Amino acid sequence: MYLFDYIFYRISKIYLKTKIETVYPELGGGAVTSLFQGFNIVALLYFLFSIKMTTYSWAYIWVPLVIFNWLFLFNRTNFKKYQQQWDDEEKRKRRIKGVLIIVYIIASIYFFGLSLSKMY
Repeated sequence: MYLFDYIFYRISKIYLKTKIETVYPELGGGAVTSLFQGFNIVALLYFLFSIKMTTYSWAYIWVPLVIFNWLFLFNRTNFKKYQQQWDDEEKRKRRIKGVLIIVYIIASIYFFGLSLSKMY
C-alpha cells in the first residue's frame, strides 16, 4: 500500500503546485491513483482469468474502487499526514521515487492496453 500512498501524495502535490486544484488537491490525486489501480485490476482479471470486460463491468470495478479509496485511503486527512511525512524528503530519494512512479504509470498503461487489445 505504500506505493499507492506515495503516488497519491505526489500526484496531489502536482495538483497543488500547478494550481490546477488548490482547494481539494487530494481529489485529483485520489482519482488518478484509482484510475491506475483500475487499469491494474482489469489487466490482472484478463491475464489471470481471461475475463472480458463489458460496458457495465467497467463501472463495477471503478465506482467501488473510487468510493473505497476516497473513504479509507485517499482523503484530506491522509494527504495532510503524508505531507508531514514526505515534505522534507531528500531530493535524491524524491527523484528516484519519481522515476519509479513514472515506470509504474507507463507499465500500467502498457499492460492495460495490451489486455484491451487481446480482449476485443
